[in-house]
Amino acid sequence: LIGDLNTGRNDIDREGGVRFACVKFFDALSREAGLVDLYRAEHGDRREWTWRSSKNGFRVDHAFANRTLLNRYQAYQCVIDHDPRRRGLTDHSAIVLDLRIEN
Repeated sequence: LIGDLNTGRNDIDREGGVRFACVKFFDALSREAGLVDLYRAEHGDRREWTWRSSKNGFRVDHAFANRTLLNRYQAYQCVIDHDPRRRGLTDHSAIVLDLRIEN
């Protein structure tokens, strides 16, 4: 599951501004559906924004995977690429997910 979910964790995925709605559903992706937040799994509590207003930042774009995908692509990399937003191509930074099979 990858894309703009327009929500996240209120404690770490926002820099001021309006609190996220639907947090319980966002949390349920991990807690109930067993999905792994790939950015958090790789970067821990690092604060990085995929959308910014003039005053606040939010990580609203996410990548989640199930255990089957993670078992197959153990050497994945999940990063946020700010270049598309900075160049004015979009108002969001891109989530880049690189899946690699280890030999």
